[in-house]
Amino acid sequence: MEIIDEIDLFFGQLWNTVAQSANHIMKPICTKITFLGEYGIIFFATAIILMLFKKTRKVGIMSFGALCFGTLFTNILLKNIIARPRPFNIYPYTEWWVQAGSVQETGYSFPSGHTTAITAFFVALIINKGYRKFIPLAVICISVMAISRNYLMAHYATDVIAGVIVGLISAACSYFVTRFIYSLLDKYSQKRFFNFILNFSIVGLLNKNFSHKSTFQDEDIAENLLMQSIDESEDGNGN
Repeated sequence: MEIIDEIDLFFGQLWNTVAQSANHIMKPICTKITFLGEYGIIFFATAIILMLFKKTRKVGIMSFGALCFGTLFTNILLKNIIARPRPFNIYPYTEWWVQAGSVQETGYSFPSGHTTAITAFFVALIINKGYRKFIPLAVICISVMAISRNYLMAHYATDVIAGVIVGLISAACSYFVTRFIYSLLDKYSQKRFFNFILNFSIVGLLNKNFSHKSTFQDEDIAENLLMQSIDESEDGNGN
């Protein structure tokens, strides 16, 4: 426990020193970053969008699963089992929290749910072939989220470190679960439901709908032209 306290105090003092001279810059930036990661909504939404396309469905399922595991491990299990109070409830973090000008958040502190979610999402993304190019972006985003949560004194430094670890574990769990799911899908690919999951694409659905509309429009045009020629023929016969 002593080393944990030393780590937390070191980073707490560090960010308080920064806040004394640059809080007018750091506070709005960190607040916006925290808002973007609220409840992992933006990451869940991205994962769902990825699942709509055949080419990215597997990585979408893996990312969505990682976020679900992260929510289970963090918000349902660890936070309630460990029940660590937020740092702004304890001296000297209370003074540092006031200096940072952050809002008073609810719930327990360990581990950081924001950091867990962003780590789970990006790690699930980059462990797939073709997505390794996002590693630099992942490192930057995870680091920025961790710093913002610690700077605002919503979490201790060890909370965000634990969030990264839980996020890694969540992505690993989702990786193996997704592999199992796809083994079942491949095994029963001849069945209609499994085939639908494997091959459904929102792009194909939209193309199909638009092509039907185009066909109907072409038929309407052809019918109008036919009716017009009949009318002209009847007028000619009448004359």
